[in-house]
Amino acid sequence: APGKNIALALQPIDGVTFPLPLARKPAPGTFGGVYHVTIATAGTYRVVLENSAWIDLVRDGKSLTSVGHMEGAPCSGIRKIVDFALQPGSYVVQLSGAKTAQTRILIATK
Repeated sequence: APGKNIALALQPIDGVTFPLPLARKPAPGTFGGVYHVTIATAGTYRVVLENSAWIDLVRDGKSLTSVGHMEGAPCSGIRKIVDFALQPGSYVVQLSGAKTAQTRILIATK
């Protein structure tokens, strides 16, 4: 849910079925997952991860292009921030290539 910092359990990448094929092949031994989010209000949203992973945001069978990205400040507990311009509706968050089986995610308006 937008605005909530959520702990995610990721699965070994070979066991994850992605609704949209990944644009890049993840390294063996990495982790991934598929999650759903519903956006109520149009705007620019940040997908913030505690650990590094590829983030694909999918809607209507198409991967969305990000409008910005950056790394978190040192010692902030934030590894990656990716911005997307979103309209109200349902989205699929595909995470892949993570080096750990757990991460925290926050999706919030910019």
